[in-house]
Amino acid sequence: MKRFFTLFFSGLFIFAVVGFIAEWRLIRNYFLLNWSDLVFAWDDNRDVALSHPDTNEEYYNRWLCFDAASADVSYGVVEYGEARQVPIIDIKSGTRTFQFNVGPEIEWLTAAVQNRWRRLLQNQDSVCIFSVYSETDPDGTEVRYIRKLKTPAGVWDVLDKGYTD
Repeated sequence: MKRFFTLFFSGLFIFAVVGFIAEWRLIRNYFLLNWSDLVFAWDDNRDVALSHPDTNEEYYNRWLCFDAASADVSYGVVEYGEARQVPIIDIKSGTRTFQFNVGPEIEWLTAAVQNRWRRLLQNQDSVCIFSVYSETDPDGTEVRYIRKLKTPAGVWDVLDKGYTD
């Protein structure tokens, strides 16, 4: 009986350690955010960031943080009266896939934005993206509109003339 309890508690301990390591990998990226980032989010969320009038759904910006190595910078083509190229960041986190893109209402200098994002992501451990939910694609990818990107190397903000370099 003593051997059973020893094996049981050893297994439970190992399970707890593995669970803690898995959770730590998810939350450690959030240490990139500081008090001013949290206050910024609080102030920003006084107003709805995106709404769908036909369904009365309202969405707010929020910080999501990831391993920077999981970020892939590319571009997509969207229809906004005409075909427009927009910069995109794809991130796979566990079983979830995210696509962060900019709003198509501005004609983006896609290469300049991509270069800025790549420089911010280069050799970094963590990235936090302040964004609003837009939709979920049929393949399960969560599409979000990016407002800010933050790494230890700096910040990109769409409102700070973020479409130029």
